[in-house]
Amino acid sequence: MAEVGNSLKLVSCNIEGDRHLPEVVAFVKRETPDIVCFQEVYQENVQNLSQKFGMYSYFFPMMKIEKPNAMNFSLHGLWGITIFSRLKPSKVDCFYYTGTKDNIPVDDTSPNFPNRVLAWVEFEKNSSVIRIATTHFTWSPKGQTTSLQLEKFTILNSKLSAIGDLVLCGDFNAPRGKEIWSLLSAKYQDHIPPEVTTTIDPKLHRAGDIQYVVDALFSTPEYEVTSVKVVSGVSDHMGIVGTVSLYSSAPGAEKR
Repeated sequence: MAEVGNSLKLVSCNIEGDRHLPEVVAFVKRETPDIVCFQEVYQENVQNLSQKFGMYSYFFPMMKIEKPNAMNFSLHGLWGITIFSRLKPSKVDCFYYTGTKDNIPVDDTSPNFPNRVLAWVEFEKNSSVIRIATTHFTWSPKGQTTSLQLEKFTILNSKLSAIGDLVLCGDFNAPRGKEIWSLLSAKYQDHIPPEVTTTIDPKLHRAGDIQYVVDALFSTPEYEVTSVKVVSGVSDHMGIVGTVSLYSSAPGAEKR
């Protein structure tokens, strides 16, 4: 396996299934990232996207969409999150904090019917490891913190602590300023620029212009995350872009 360079360019986006694939492909080709973390991906599109990007792909199912649903999503089967990578990782792993990988539910139109999974990849850098993780967290109405979110966050947070140093991205369905995001930002560095007021695309999201920063880019202090930006015109959620470097000399940097 090739060792990674001094930095990795990362993009993350909730791509809303197959509704914006031309824009999604153009976004990735324009940014030329090393790592891509997508939420709301149909498994049937993964191989084609992998070929277009020239990347390895790792799909983690959350549900099957086989029935008519309130969101009018295409009935194309397995749906979940995917990590694409230019280099082959030294490790690929996942943790289901709702449901299990062996029991994938069939959609019943409820936004919290899917399983929920944390997925991550690892790369060797000298004697250290670079770890990139992503998830699509439990939904709540109108951006309000719910008891279900708090319950699932307790499980997720325990696993995150056990994993160790990482960069964490994804769609958290929990706006910045609310309890879940505040718990995360108390534990990790929040790299979404403070001047960003929403990661919801006002022209592409069904709800229009809602001011929620729900798409995240966090890290432990061992990582430097720079050149962070949000990009509109990709999907109903904006794309997140950043460059990740490892502070190899930082106290507590994880060694192999």
